[in-house]
Amino acid sequence: MNQYVNKEPFLAWYRSVSKAEPASEEQILYEVFTQYGQTHREEFELPGDRTKSGQPERYPFRFEHLNCCGADQVIITF
Repeated sequence: MNQYVNKEPFLAWYRSVSKAEPASEEQILYEVFTQYGQTHREEFELPGDRTKSGQPERYPFRFEHLNCCGADQVIITF
């Protein structure tokens, strides 16, 4: 189960820098989770070809993976 903490400022940032139509909250958060799985960097990057500025935009976060009693929990804090 994934938990996202303080996501509202991140979602506002994402929508302000993205040149695409606003994606759903679930799509945006899934993109963060997937990108972390690929890069293992605690920084979300929106590539320049997807931003209004044409430059890569980045937003830091903290990733925690808790495994207690066989239950996995991921906490992403923005």
